[in-house]
Amino acid sequence: MNLKQFDLLQYTNTVVETINQILNERNWTLKKLSDVSNISYDTLKKLMSGHTGCPTTYNLIKLSQALGVSIDYLLGLDRHLNIDYTKLPERACNLISEIANFETKLYNLNQLQGKTYIPVIVPTGCMGDEMLFDSFYADYIDVSSYEEEFGSSMMCGIKVTNKSLHPAYLKDDVLIIANDRSPAYGETGIFLKGRHVYIRKYEYGTPSVLKPVNGFGKDIVATDPSEWYVFGRVLTVIR
Repeated sequence: MNLKQFDLLQYTNTVVETINQILNERNWTLKKLSDVSNISYDTLKKLMSGHTGCPTTYNLIKLSQALGVSIDYLLGLDRHLNIDYTKLPERACNLISEIANFETKLYNLNQLQGKTYIPVIVPTGCMGDEMLFDSFYADYIDVSSYEEEFGSSMMCGIKVTNKSLHPAYLKDDVLIIANDRSPAYGETGIFLKGRHVYIRKYEYGTPSVLKPVNGFGKDIVATDPSEWYVFGRVLTVIR
């Protein structure tokens, strides 16, 4: 196998892995992707099973349009943001822009002071293990002392603003959140359903159960996983 053939094989494998990841995240079948992209099911099946070469430029264009990502993203050349901005309202685009600007300022601050600051989400509404995600502001916290243990898995923090999660979490605690994988059995995660945010312990099963972190209140039975979005898992608590 020459270098060109090796590169083509690597790109094909990346395309297949990326498509599989997106299909799993969206709970799509290959048949649905075929319908949306207008690429025949047989062609997609051959691509995903490795029984064909690198997809044609035409098929890459159709796949990127159907999935709402760039061709570079499918090829593994752009892993920054997997967002179809054309489907977002202006409010959401403005929010993403503000978050990006905030992250840029934190990066510059990290470089200047030689520390590791990450953003902290501070809810301004009524906080609990179930809350309405309607308003928040952003702060930051120095996690330099946790960098050796957790490294780049630290995505952001969430500040506890009242005593509703006591005794598991105290007022002014900052929960350090990772988005490297879904919560394992017994781990605390941040779960979103509609406009509601849940800080709950995860217990998988058929169906899975989200349990209150402080032992009070009712369990939530997640009968339909497609209704839930996992924002991240709690790595540690800074208090």
